Amino acid sequence: EAIDTRTDVYALGVLLHELLAGFPPYETKGKPLHEALRTVITSEPASLSASDRTLAGDLETIVAKALEKQPERRYGSAGALAEDLRRHLAHEPILAQAATRTYRLKKFARRHRALVAAGTATLAVLVLGLAGTSWATLVARKRAREAREAAQTAQEILQHLVLDGIAALDPRELGPGVSAAEVFTRVESRLD
Repeated sequence: EAIDTRTDVYALGVLLHELLAGFPPYETKGKPLHEALRTVITSEPASLSASDRTLAGDLETIVAKALEKQPERRYGSAGALAEDLRRHLAHEPILAQAATRTYRLKKFARRHRALVAAGTATLAVLVLGLAGTSWATLVARKRAREAREAAQTAQEILQHLVLDGIAALDPRELGPGVSAAEVFTRVESRLD
C-alpha cells in the first residue's frame, strides 16, 4: 500500500537530481545495502546548489519536493512534477512553493523583461522630471523673494533719500512759485 505514484515521483526526483548535478542525491556507493538504505532514509539529499549555484532556486525546490521523505509532501503524480518543470522553463511561478508576491513579481519580471524595463525607465524619468521641476520651482521662488526684497529695499532707500533731500531744502532759498521739477532738480544735485 505504501507504493503508489508518489514512489515514482521519488524515483524521478532521484534521476532528475543525478541528471542536473552529475551525482546521486545520497552517497551510497560502496556501502552495503542496509547502510545505503539507512543513508537514504535518515539523511537529507545533497542540495543541487552545493554543486552548481545556477541550480539554486526553482529547480532545487522542484527536486527537493520530489525527494521529500514523507510521500504526502511529494508531488501527487509524475504529471504534477512535469507541470512544475514546464512552469520553470516558461519562467512562471512553480507550484512547489508558496507563491509570495515577491516571488510572483520576480517571475513576471523574468517573463516580461522588456515591459518591466520600459516601465522602470518611465518611472525613473517621471521621478527625475518631478525632482527637476520641484528644484526649479524652489529656485524660482527664492529668486522672486530676493527680487521683492531688493525692490523693497531700493524703494525704502530712494524714498528716504528723496524725503531727506526735500526736507533739507531751505524754503527761503526756493522762493515763491517754485515748480516741483525745480525742487527735484535741486534734490538730485544734492544726492549726487
